[in-house]
Amino acid sequence: MSGKAHAINVLFVTAVFVVSYQLVERIIDPVQSLLLTTGYASLLFLPHGVRVLAVFLYGPGPASVYLLIASLVSLSLSDHQMDRGVLTIIAQTLTGAFCVPVAYQLLKFSFGSDHISLGSVSGRTWRGIVMVIIVSSLMNGLFQTLSLGVGNTGVTDVVLSLKYTVGDILGAIFVLFVANILLRQKTN
Repeated sequence: MSGKAHAINVLFVTAVFVVSYQLVERIIDPVQSLLLTTGYASLLFLPHGVRVLAVFLYGPGPASVYLLIASLVSLSLSDHQMDRGVLTIIAQTLTGAFCVPVAYQLLKFSFGSDHISLGSVSGRTWRGIVMVIIVSSLMNGLFQTLSLGVGNTGVTDVVLSLKYTVGDILGAIFVLFVANILLRQKTN
């Protein structure tokens, strides 16, 4: 792949990631805080769906770089992240950028390369995508919570880890649902 293609992919992933993150930060989280007390975790974290799509569209290697850049840009635009320590921010950014690529690589061995890619979509491919969503969400939830604990934020809660996990799963499913609708309309 050429440098120009990578640059276009970085811009696309970053734009979609930032927009989804801003939707969560500016709309979803304020509404959620009126209804629930969830602390640090969003129960509909749309950027996780962007992570999943990026890994399936571009592969885990390139997507890791794209997602790291997107996470850093999103972090620089965020109002709520800077109240945490530098170590916590670094750990959470790395966890978010690499949880889906790592889960994808781990599951590729059990599903096989043909069934966990978009090259030939089948029922097994969708099971693979769902498993990547679940495993990456579990990994992200655990490591996000550990990052908060290591960063001396006073937060070390199993319930928070579950909130991260649920938010990632619901966010990814929502983004895939919307992407599916948009792709179907484009083909009709």
